[in-house]
Amino acid sequence: MLTLLDLPRELLAAILGRLHGRDVVAAGKTCTALAALAASPLLWRQLCAAHHGLLFTSPALSWKQLYFDKSAASVCRHLNAVTDAVADAAARSLAPVLQPGVHLAVQAMLHTQIQQHGHNSSDDGNSSDDGNRMDQARPFLASSVKCSVATCHSRYPDLWLCLSPGCGHIACGRSKNKHALAHAEAEGHNLCIRLNTLEIWCYKCEKWAGMVQYHAAESAKVVHIGDRIRSICGAQWFATPAMNARRQTERWQHEPDPASSLYLVSTLWLDEWNKFLVGDAPLPGPIDNSPLVAHETGTLNPHLVFGNEFRLMPEDDWGRLHASYGGGPVFGEEHLDGPAYATLADTVSWFKRWRASRIRAQQASAAAASCAATNGTQAAGGVASAANGSAAGSASNTGYVQTEAPDTDYEEDDGDEDFVDQVYDSDSDDAPGIFGFNQNDSDDDDDDDDGMAAE
Repeated sequence: MLTLLDLPRELLAAILGRLHGRDVVAAGKTCTALAALAASPLLWRQLCAAHHGLLFTSPALSWKQLYFDKSAASVCRHLNAVTDAVADAAARSLAPVLQPGVHLAVQAMLHTQIQQHGHNSSDDGNSSDDGNRMDQARPFLASSVKCSVATCHSRYPDLWLCLSPGCGHIACGRSKNKHALAHAEAEGHNLCIRLNTLEIWCYKCEKWAGMVQYHAAESAKVVHIGDRIRSICGAQWFATPAMNARRQTERWQHEPDPASSLYLVSTLWLDEWNKFLVGDAPLPGPIDNSPLVAHETGTLNPHLVFGNEFRLMPEDDWGRLHASYGGGPVFGEEHLDGPAYATLADTVSWFKRWRASRIRAQQASAAAASCAATNGTQAAGGVASAANGSAAGSASNTGYVQTEAPDTDYEEDDGDEDFVDQVYDSDSDDAPGIFGFNQNDSDDDDDDDDGMAAE
């Protein structure tokens, strides 16, 4: 009489592949033969695909660990479609577009060498020098890479490449003419990748995919896609994974305590930082608050214009930013002592009250949405709206807010509440958030959805 163990190994593996993971673990404890099958990474990969819809993991995470990881529910499943073959095809479609920029860059470098050395110098093998020359050459890429829409003149770096198999459409982000978003909506394509940073936005999940704060499997998948594109097109045209990790870490800030002490930061420096966050500029130098100094006295200028010349940052976030960048001078609330600073002190107090009221409103909105969803009366659009509102300002959500580059210029205002809403509104696609950039939607700026928001 045949027993279960008399069956072919392949048939046993197929049987285990139809079980729940808990049952596979239990079966593996019954005998050596089943234990060997239950330890197979191939089996657990099959179970992850069948039960969780996941076709990728992290090198640091086994398929079995991924199967039992409850946090894997947050992983973007749309990344399954970007296989190595799809990523390679996207890179090959991009390579010819980059090529004219490469030729211009080489010509420019040769011209610079002739001017500096009087002859066409050869490569000395200095990798640092190579990197510096490629930095000088990158601007030429903007002369050759543009939005695929014939009537659009948007150019690199605010461009996104569609990652749907066989597509290869290149379009501008939301800070420009929103053609990447229009393409996604018209074609039903879910993923796009920002050309200069190789960061991915998912339109379906409405989030950046693979942020360093996200699940390890998702982050590893995005890095892997970027590495394949770099290997085909050339790494010199793109941000490094390490710099992307820093950018992503700094995009996310803790929701401030309304009572937290605040610090003044120069709008000029914050704008440069914001450009770095969205990949439009290199890493900024040390924090430069010199525009806040009165030249006559060398102290904080008491006549600064809120929004135009400075913005306010909570103590915890200021501490992290200052620890990373250094610089100064440092101007906290303790510097607003005395009659000369009464107006600035009033602005700080007013902002704290305004921020507290915003947080209460966002928490109430999130609670109402949750209640409506429980009762089965929540519309799909309302869920998305409530989720965005909670992420932008409610500590009851993730505890972080996502940031994005500003799309608006500031004009002087007498400091009324409408102006504060413009400078700090996290619910608007156009107005900057608490540190000067939008916080609610990562696909809004460039495709980040581009841009730190998706396209």
